[in-house]
Amino acid sequence: MNNDKKDMFVKVDVVSLLDEIQNNAIHPKDMAALKIPFGYFRTLLNEVARRAVDINDDELNKLMIRMCLYSVSQPNSEDYDGELVDLILASEANQ
Repeated sequence: MNNDKKDMFVKVDVVSLLDEIQNNAIHPKDMAALKIPFGYFRTLLNEVARRAVDINDDELNKLMIRMCLYSVSQPNSEDYDGELVDLILASEANQ
């Protein structure tokens, strides 16, 4: 297996993933216990995203985009800009 950095590239919409887990569990009543922890986790991720914007580090910004924590990279956001996301992530793949 080739462990080249390009082969390890993954994009995950973390916010949507959390929503999907919470809203579409096999037994939704069992997921009620996760509502509060997911809420705390979402709040923490929002704080991390705000801090990442303040720091404005290229590598950190790429990670935040890959996790869809910036509105520009969230497909359901009105701020979504797929071309910009592709451009930024393509620069990562070429490094």
